[in-house]
Amino acid sequence: MTLHAICKTVSIRFGRPLFLKSLAVPAIAVAIGALAAPAQAAAGWQVPQTFSISQGRTTQFIGYNCPADAPLVTAGAYDFAPSAQASGAELFFNGPRIDESPPFYGGWGFGFGWAAGAPAGTSVIVDIFCVKRA
Repeated sequence: MTLHAICKTVSIRFGRPLFLKSLAVPAIAVAIGALAAPAQAAAGWQVPQTFSISQGRTTQFIGYNCPADAPLVTAGAYDFAPSAQASGAELFFNGPRIDESPPFYGGWGFGFGWAAGAPAGTSVIVDIFCVKRA
């Protein structure tokens, strides 16, 4: 099963919905720290990144930026590893970073929350789709 088949993520590309249906990116990712710079591919889906969430944490924002040669983000996908950890999680943001001034749409943001705190062993896998500017 692929990360994108699991996610069922709806993305935004210039105001039009883009459904991720038949993408084949393996759900296997290398675990990295939240502050480490992620390895990145060229245009297209980037390298899936896994972020460990501290036990008891109630909110977590994850930002993922596109590489310089494909600086425009058009989609984002996420999943929990293991998937059972998703039961207590709430997604409160999943879209292009618009908090930049002026917005340049070079990164995707994911915001998660846990009302009772994240359970031990919670990890989130994220990936983004980047393209060249026209």
